[in-house]
Amino acid sequence: MKPTFRPVVYAHHKRQDGTYNVKINVYFNGKERRLPTTIYCTKNDLTRTHHIKNQDIINKCNTLIAKMHNAIADISIFDLEGRDVDWLVRRIKGKLQAASFRLDFFAFAQEHIASKNESTRRTYITALNAFALFLGRDNLDINDITRRMIVEFAEHCDAQPKRKLSKITGEWVVTERNKKKGITTAMYVRKLATIFKAAKSRYNDNDNDVVLIPRSPFDNVVVEAAYNEGQKPLPTDIIQLLLSAPADRDGTLRCALDALVVSFGLMGINMADLYEARPPRDGVLHYRRSKTRDRRPDGAEMQVVVPAELQPYLDRLGAGTDAEYWLPRLRTLSTSKRGITTPINYHIENWCKAQGVERFTTYAVRKAWATLARSTGADKSLVDECIGHTGDYVLTDIYALKPYDKMAELNRKVLDMFQW
Repeated sequence: MKPTFRPVVYAHHKRQDGTYNVKINVYFNGKERRLPTTIYCTKNDLTRTHHIKNQDIINKCNTLIAKMHNAIADISIFDLEGRDVDWLVRRIKGKLQAASFRLDFFAFAQEHIASKNESTRRTYITALNAFALFLGRDNLDINDITRRMIVEFAEHCDAQPKRKLSKITGEWVVTERNKKKGITTAMYVRKLATIFKAAKSRYNDNDNDVVLIPRSPFDNVVVEAAYNEGQKPLPTDIIQLLLSAPADRDGTLRCALDALVVSFGLMGINMADLYEARPPRDGVLHYRRSKTRDRRPDGAEMQVVVPAELQPYLDRLGAGTDAEYWLPRLRTLSTSKRGITTPINYHIENWCKAQGVERFTTYAVRKAWATLARSTGADKSLVDECIGHTGDYVLTDIYALKPYDKMAELNRKVLDMFQW
């Protein structure tokens, strides 16, 4: 049985202003449902039996009914068998809502990232700022985002010098380093794609065939995340050079280099986590990785055996001299974990110039550890565990303890590659 639609006005539905709301009655499989509309009429538009006689209103109703027919035009009579009138109404409402659906991508993005931790939120905000700079505005309907737009955005990012927003003038200014390609552009596109996917997850109801965001412009966009300056894994000869670097006059350079060595020796621990680390217990450092602790079911818990080789470097960083923080000397470089990488990278740059080697950043140490760990033949999942990557094993993270003994063995293999 095919559904039928009919505009109706009920005498007892008269409003206080004397108007009547036109309803569309949906008849299907012996049952009916009334769908309210935005069409209203007065007594003069009706016959004495409350049938609509105003041709303009009749035309509006016919237009709406045509849209309802179109909403189910792709469903055959055979597919309708076994369906009820409530399913049909949901399908019609969903299709009509999709036709008029509007969602500001930037407004949704701000809401989506509000609950994320500070460091994660900053990366999303940076990507949104870059997208707004490209568009020349910070509002855009989500269904107006196209694949061509994303490709042009990626090309724009690759071509642009590095910029930052001045807190004094509120304007974008070009910084000294003008390289902003590869991995940065890929990160921007990835963050925007994650926001888009979250919007589809919230507003689409595929079970009831309600698809307000019908496509993803990111599906066929490939951005090569080429290594940027300072992002390549650190060569082993440079790591060995770090291990034996002499002390400097005021100790700040050596402090920065010691932090790098300790980060490497603790399976590439991030500087932010090293900055806020509490003293180890029985030779084991316990911490929760700040970058992912809020989005992992296990709280991103990590336990790292502190190798004996690190002790001279730890001593210079003040290990054991503060009851609250493990390495208090890091606080002479920065007043917050958010800013700890800036002075360290500054000292790295000066050290690289003095040694005549290619500049790198703190992140290169983490990549170096992961690269060397993989070179031992270790399983990729074990390397992921060691560097605290989120991975795809959500239930495993909930129910199973990490293989800390195997992680310590792998770290030992990496450290044994060097002379300490």
